[in-house]
Amino acid sequence: MDYQKIYDSIIAKAKSLNRKKGDGNYYEQHHIVPKCLGGNNEKENKVLLTAREHYVCHKLLHYIYPNNNKLSFAYHAMINMHKERRKLKLTSREYEEIRTAYSIAISVFHINKTPEEKAAYEAKRKETNDNKSPEEKMETIEKIKKSWENKTQEEKDAVIAKANESRRINYESKTDEEKSIIYNKVQLALSNKSKEEKDNIKMRQSESHKGENNPMYGKSLSRESIEKSIKKRLIVYENKTDEEKNKISKKISIALTGRIYSVETIEKMRYTKVNKPKEEKDRIAQKGWETRRKNEELIEQERRMMIF
Repeated sequence: MDYQKIYDSIIAKAKSLNRKKGDGNYYEQHHIVPKCLGGNNEKENKVLLTAREHYVCHKLLHYIYPNNNKLSFAYHAMINMHKERRKLKLTSREYEEIRTAYSIAISVFHINKTPEEKAAYEAKRKETNDNKSPEEKMETIEKIKKSWENKTQEEKDAVIAKANESRRINYESKTDEEKSIIYNKVQLALSNKSKEEKDNIKMRQSESHKGENNPMYGKSLSRESIEKSIKKRLIVYENKTDEEKNKISKKISIALTGRIYSVETIEKMRYTKVNKPKEEKDRIAQKGWETRRKNEELIEQERRMMIF
């Protein structure tokens, strides 16, 4: 099908009718050559279309330029804005196609932004939200809740998986400096909370990941995954200062005091210990020896002080 020929014929017909606003009919203004393709705001590049013609033209432009993200945005907006007035009927295939194109376009739109553009976008979004009345904010929240409740569990899982993947891609695209800023912001936000608030956060996180809600429920990790996880944690741990390491050791010691392990947990701990590389075992043994030696020196110093 020649989409360009159909598009040109609609435009030609609309221009030949010499339409004018205010003649009792409803028209919408359309750029013949879209601005994202080099079009301008001159009178020669504009035409009045009926709502149906306007929708069809944007649909045709989407098919003519399938890789143009801005035209995908425009077509998506045409579908979702003024639904009652347009009374559009989409097939399931058309809906899937435009939603997929829009998803790709919005991802590219955010990933390609500079830090300054991202900051400006967030500031504008925050300003828009702040200008809303409490009733409008509550109405938006209720719409989101209702939309979420109407989804099936498979659809919810797909949304969550997609969001997590987007966050991962967005985070990995950041520089080490940007990652450090994010980490410091999180730590600062947590440090400003009271112990009760922190405990509540931990409790909610724990409750939300119990039983079947846990992503790893009923699953087992392969040996490669376990070794990879251990290596990652060791790298993070080795980059910490001695003071931070001591704090972690104290926290672990306090948390494990009086704890009784299940047989399964003990077996997992044995498996992890046995499968560690020799270099790692030697490092742990050396660290344990140094810790015992320091403790013995401290005890000896206290003993001498008590004598004198």
